[in-house]
Amino acid sequence: MTRRGGPSAIRDAIAAAEPPDSPAGNDWRGTEVPGFEMRATGLYRETQAREGRGSTEFQASAYFEVRGRTRDRGYNRHGLLLAWLDYDGVEKTLVVPRAWLFGEGRELRTRLAEMGLWVAPHPAAGAALVEFLARQMPKRRVRIVLQPGW
Repeated sequence: MTRRGGPSAIRDAIAAAEPPDSPAGNDWRGTEVPGFEMRATGLYRETQAREGRGSTEFQASAYFEVRGRTRDRGYNRHGLLLAWLDYDGVEKTLVVPRAWLFGEGRELRTRLAEMGLWVAPHPAAGAALVEFLARQMPKRRVRIVLQPGW
């Protein structure tokens, strides 16, 4: 029996690997926020229509996961760890400082868009994304460090 190994076998295995499907729908593990729904296609915000005509919804962003709460060693710099697949199917992660969730959240939306997460361009979508993230309190905690090592 011939066993193939080495760097070329590793490269072949990586090239043949399929990215895992992102959980969505009932598998969403973030904090449930009234008026919002995370679906396989993204984050949706429900709004009340004027004059009692029922409710409507709009999409604020593509699908992403809130993987945990972050902080530094000194119990400061609190934030959220987000993850998503970009337009090319590459997994991206970003630590979002809580400070970015004040005001219009322009820096947050710009960074997410630069990293390949679709964010709706209208102001209501930006406000919805900021509100949704501000209300997230995942149980999992992640400590951030400024540099690796001892």
